[in-house]
Amino acid sequence: MVDNHCDGVYLYMRLLKEDPERAKQVYKLLEANGGNASGVAIGCLDNLGNVHADQFWQSYTFGTSASGRSPSFGRTPRTR
Repeated sequence: MVDNHCDGVYLYMRLLKEDPERAKQVYKLLEANGGNASGVAIGCLDNLGNVHADQFWQSYTFGTSASGRSPSFGRTPRTR
C-alpha cells in the first residue's frame, strides 16, 4: 500500500509499460485499498464552519454549519 494515493496510480501506470504482469498485481492492491476516503470516512470543518471533504479540498464546500459546530455529516450532500 502507499501513503499517497497518487503514488499508487503512478506506480501502476509505470508498471503497465515496464512489467504488465506486476501491474495486474498492483491494480488488485489498489482496488483492495479502495482509494482516498475524503468525504466518505473523513471530513474537515474549517474555522468558518464550512464542511469540506478534507483539508486539501478547501475550494469545494459541502455545506455550512450556522452555529460553527460540526454539522451532521449524514445531512451533507453526497458526491457519490
